[in-house]
Amino acid sequence: MEITIIPKDPKYENLLKLFPPITSNKNLPNWYKNFPKSNELNTLINSVTPLDNANGAKSCPAIIDTLVAGITIPLWFDFAFKTIYKDGIATDQYWKASIAEAYGDPIEEHVGQHNIPQTYGLDIGRTLNNLTLKFHYPFKILAPKGYNIFFTDPFYQFRNNIRCLNGIVELDKHGVFEFPFSILKDEFLLKAGTPLIQALIYKRDEEKIKINVRNGTKEEYEEIKEDVFLNNLLNMSYKERFNLKNE
Repeated sequence: MEITIIPKDPKYENLLKLFPPITSNKNLPNWYKNFPKSNELNTLINSVTPLDNANGAKSCPAIIDTLVAGITIPLWFDFAFKTIYKDGIATDQYWKASIAEAYGDPIEEHVGQHNIPQTYGLDIGRTLNNLTLKFHYPFKILAPKGYNIFFTDPFYQFRNNIRCLNGIVELDKHGVFEFPFSILKDEFLLKAGTPLIQALIYKRDEEKIKINVRNGTKEEYEEIKEDVFLNNLLNMSYKERFNLKNE
């Protein structure tokens, strides 16, 4: 499956060259890249007895598969947000987008707002006047018929300034997007190139899901026990746990 990404306007062609989406395996978070080896981890946590799971999160298949899934869309401009306080009370806010200044556009063309009814009842960080900010994506994503796209805040990035809201869109019908986000801090700067959105593209399944809840059979229980046993047997990691050398 191949997707195509094009600028919404020719003036954004250079912008797409500078900040193209990338496959998520090229966007691993720093904590993952800098994660200590198993023997170093045992030392860091002052473990007297080597731990069975000393490889930690970096060795967890569920986390690894999540980190590398889909594509990552980077922020394509610098974005500054600041809250003004007077006598300890927030009185005003402003935000700037370098793309608006660079192209001489009104900032609303690049950073829009959802009004109160559109996000009413959602427990998210808004502006002082209760509006939800959103980034207008200047590119369009083209996909084959029958494909959806799931947008989410990048998995396991743990940022503390904004959090993009999740959404699923029929990609073959709607290729132009806006990314609303929750405000988590009173003041921050997001640099161009910062991972903004992780997107998972998948073939749409029209068949409804049926859930069958029942007790397991004797054979199924035995198979589960065997799977757990083999997993433990083959993942003791004695070499790493006890720093053994190869014979």
